[in-house]
Amino acid sequence: MSYQNDFKNEFRFLWTIENFSYCWQKKSERIASPPFVVDALDDSEWKLWLCPRGDKDGNFHIACFLYRESDSSGPDNIEIEYELAFLAADGAVLVSKGLKRVFNKGIYRGFDLEKRQVVFSAKKDEFLPRDTLTVRCRLWRNDRRRVETTQFFARTVIKVDRRFFCWTIENFSGLQPHQDNSFIIRSACKELLLNLNLFISGGQCAEELIKIKIVPSNPNIKYLTFKCHLVSTKGSKTDCGLGEYWFNDCYESAAFILAFTNNDLVKNKKSLFT
Repeated sequence: MSYQNDFKNEFRFLWTIENFSYCWQKKSERIASPPFVVDALDDSEWKLWLCPRGDKDGNFHIACFLYRESDSSGPDNIEIEYELAFLAADGAVLVSKGLKRVFNKGIYRGFDLEKRQVVFSAKKDEFLPRDTLTVRCRLWRNDRRRVETTQFFARTVIKVDRRFFCWTIENFSGLQPHQDNSFIIRSACKELLLNLNLFISGGQCAEELIKIKIVPSNPNIKYLTFKCHLVSTKGSKTDCGLGEYWFNDCYESAAFILAFTNNDLVKNKKSLFT
């Protein structure tokens, strides 16, 4: 539902986030816009906060907040009317919510704007054209003082490095449990990104799982999606699953487990490899 007001003059802030599908923030973690100053609100300073995976446990919405900087100029309390919205590529409002509220310094207020399933799946073409989310914030004074309508723009680009590779593992059937087979992933600039180690775990009484240990070699890697296929000699592909991982500054590793076991490979060797 759109929020309506009686004022003709307003402050607008448009914020685009490119490669939004690759936001690494977990639940309750936020991505912040560049700060902006609203002259008409006594030069107060603000930011937008976005929680791509929700603000609370069990929250499946994308949450958006308006935050007044703790060291903002202006009076301690400002009463404003504000609206937060997600826009389509042509500027049409896809979803919006607004309220009249008092903002102290250091206070944030906002809403669960839309379900993740809608943004990333059901209506992805509308919400994420070229994987870009557009957020709009509109502000109005609450004292009916006329001010000039102003609009500011900001852009956040999430750096993404997509790598496609074919990993040939010779003498696979001869691999012993926990024997590593290594592969290195580099960027287009030949910078070391990841170390991959494939090995078989278990055996005897347990299923022999095929695992790939993923070790980031760059502290700037925060989030990783890993899609794996088994490719036959004729080029046909068998889906091995999709993994989603977060890394911190301690270079934590992750383990990707293929969707089938080593025993499955042996039983279906002809159909999978030829």
